[in-house]
Amino acid sequence: MKNTILLLLIIVPTFCFADPGPCYCVQADIENLNGEIQTAYFKIIGGGIYIENRNGEYGYYTKQGWIKLPLLSNNEFDFELEYQSELSEHVLSTIWDTLKYSSDFIKIRYRIENEYQLVGLLGKNLSIPKSQIKYLKVNKLMRCGVGTSILTDLELFDKKWAEKVTKTEPLGGYSMCDITAIHFNSNMKGVTVLINNLKIAIKEYSDSFDNYDEYSNEDRVTLWKKVIAKVNLLKEKKIIVLMTCIC
Repeated sequence: MKNTILLLLIIVPTFCFADPGPCYCVQADIENLNGEIQTAYFKIIGGGIYIENRNGEYGYYTKQGWIKLPLLSNNEFDFELEYQSELSEHVLSTIWDTLKYSSDFIKIRYRIENEYQLVGLLGKNLSIPKSQIKYLKVNKLMRCGVGTSILTDLELFDKKWAEKVTKTEPLGGYSMCDITAIHFNSNMKGVTVLINNLKIAIKEYSDSFDNYDEYSNEDRVTLWKKVIAKVNLLKEKKIIVLMTCIC
C-alpha cells in the first residue's frame, strides 16, 4: 500500500482521493471448506456498505432494498452485530475472486475540529479464494476514514501505547494532502526537534511540486523517503503520522 501511495504521489502531483463513498473495516469470522475458522479484518470502500440512520434505526442498502442492522451495540463510529445471513451475503457480494485480509488492526480516534476515526490493518497479510469460504459471520463494522493513510510503519506491539490521543499537530503538506502528527504521550523529551526536522522535510518535498520542472521524479522519490525516515523516528516518541488527501 505504501509503495502504491508513493507512486501516485510521484507520478501524479495533483493526485487526491475524490470521495469514493464510506469506508468500513469489517471484523468477521471466516470458516473455510476444511472447517478452519479465522478472525479476519478487511476494508470495504466505495459504497460497498452504505449505512443510514432512519428514524433512530440503523440499516444498510442491498439490491433488495434497505435492511435493518442486527445491532448489539453501537456508537458514532462502530457497530457490534449479531449474525445476520443477509449481511454476510451482502459482504460476500462485495468480494471478487479473493478476499485479502489482515490478522489484526489498530484504531485511532482523534479530533481536528471534528472527531475522526481511522482504522489501519496490522499483523499478517492473508488471503482466501472466495470459492473456499464456507461461512462468513460479520461481528463488527468500524468506520475507517476515507482518504486517510498511516505513514508510520506500525507493528502489532505498537497497539499497546497507541490508545489515547493526547494531541494532534499539523505538519504541513502539499497539493490536496495534509500531514498530521497524532501524539499519544505529551511528555516525551526531544519531540520538538524531531517534529521541526519532519516539517522541513515535508516542505522540501512540497517545493519539489511547486517547482515541478526543477526536480526529477528520482529527486521526489529521494525527498519522500527522507520524509518517511523522519516519520518513523517519531514512533519512538509515541507519535503516529497520518496523511489525508481529499479533493
